[in-house]
Amino acid sequence: MNFDPARDLLTIVEDLGGDGRPEVLLLFNTAAISGNWGGLWGVVMVEDAPGRWREACSIAHRSAPPVGAIRLPAAPLRGWRNFRTDEGIYGWRPMADGSGRMECTPPEITAVRPVRGPRRRARWVHWQRPIDPMASDALREFRLSTHPIADAMAINHEGARIGVNRTPGRPRNFDPAFDLLYATSDLGRRGAEIAFLLFDWPMLRRDGEPLPGVVMWWSAPEARWRIACTIADAGDRGAAGGVTLLDTRSEGLRDFRTSAGRYAWAGGPAGPECHAVPP
Repeated sequence: MNFDPARDLLTIVEDLGGDGRPEVLLLFNTAAISGNWGGLWGVVMVEDAPGRWREACSIAHRSAPPVGAIRLPAAPLRGWRNFRTDEGIYGWRPMADGSGRMECTPPEITAVRPVRGPRRRARWVHWQRPIDPMASDALREFRLSTHPIADAMAINHEGARIGVNRTPGRPRNFDPAFDLLYATSDLGRRGAEIAFLLFDWPMLRRDGEPLPGVVMWWSAPEARWRIACTIADAGDRGAAGGVTLLDTRSEGLRDFRTSAGRYAWAGGPAGPECHAVPP
């Protein structure tokens, strides 16, 4: 029931202000937040300065699966761009504090006026999930395991406090929006869903050492994810980063390599298990 951005968050990143800095629309796809009224609640976030975000307005959108796109009507090439959810058109106005900052207005007070001058074409913009649903499910199952990293994730590393931690900067508690790198594959065998989870989490990372991670495989007979092995990788996000799938196979699955070494497969009591092998 706790909010998990890996499962419960939909996002759109779009430059609505025409200044080259994108705004972010967040839609909370969970009944614990949106209730059972047949729709979803969300917010629009604006970055006034690098790293300084604020809420510009609340939004609503119907939750027909899959959640429908929003529409960006035609608008001038400069200035703030209206957007339409299936609850109506949201516009923009200066905030009442005289700061010159903008806030978005709900449909009932948004005036739709003719637009003159250069136009952009209207288009639909689709919601995105923060991570792949398969990796999200694997992460949730991992967090329910007895693995030492999962135990560390269950600890409140931000100390005893009540309410929201509004300290700027990266949170200390594990947050998949910040602290997770992942990849998914079937490793060359139909039905062999695999999720590589790498934890770029300051509470685990040691200077000069690779990042810890796990490989999760989908056990169809049990309808659940299981841990296949623990891995390590430098977590390079560049073109050379990620997991390399090799041509060699073991147990019918492609072996793989990370920056820390090579891994192969062996049969285990509950299913396939991976392990590090010599170069």
